[in-house]
Amino acid sequence: MEASKLAEFLGTIARTGSICPLNTKHWKHLSKYVLENILRIVHENFDLQGKVEDSDILSHVGKLQKEFKLTLKTRYYKEMVQEGRSIEAIYENNPPGVHDDQWKWLVDQWGTPQATAQSEKAKESRTKVRYPHTAGRTGYATLNAQFAEKEGRELSRLEQFRFQHLRKDETDNFSSDAAEQVYDEACKMVKDYMPIPESSSTPQDNVAIENEVYTQVFGPDKNGKMLGYGRGMTKSRLFGYGSVTRGS
Repeated sequence: MEASKLAEFLGTIARTGSICPLNTKHWKHLSKYVLENILRIVHENFDLQGKVEDSDILSHVGKLQKEFKLTLKTRYYKEMVQEGRSIEAIYENNPPGVHDDQWKWLVDQWGTPQATAQSEKAKESRTKVRYPHTAGRTGYATLNAQFAEKEGRELSRLEQFRFQHLRKDETDNFSSDAAEQVYDEACKMVKDYMPIPESSSTPQDNVAIENEVYTQVFGPDKNGKMLGYGRGMTKSRLFGYGSVTRGS
């Protein structure tokens, strides 16, 4: 089964309060029993031995749970606050599938002065992002796997950058002038690196060249983390999810 199936499975775990409780500030605060149970469920369904580290699995579940909490806050909590509902009414209108006690805990957390200050700080930070990506909640690993399944080869990091920065109107236009400019400059560098004639190069050669140019333009990875892929993305999480289903 492809990486997209694994990503979908991990997303389900992240949204299931009986497996991965929502009433914690960070996934690392979950009990040892909960973390071990998550890994047990994943390994029962996917053959990840030697392909994906347990720490990467848990980190990705934590990232997906964080995104789920943000969705709950935006679609439910904030809307009810804007409607002027009382705190008791908000408590009673927990979203489908979210446990009552976990929803109440989230509501209490979102209502603190600290949470409000953090929200404003995050909003300010988003306005300073130079190359905001436009792929919504489609994860990098999922995008990479979908491309590999369709094209039969690995997606280069430069191609990944392009897909993540196109407008959502299904055109080939970039979301910002800055993103388009840096991409065009990188493409010129790729062309300079290409052998003559270009027909002598293989798709794998082209991917390697584009990855090298990406590193030159955006800088090298640091401490095993892939620059330009958000917090916590590693090569094993991006490329290591190939055929991982049990019995495949």
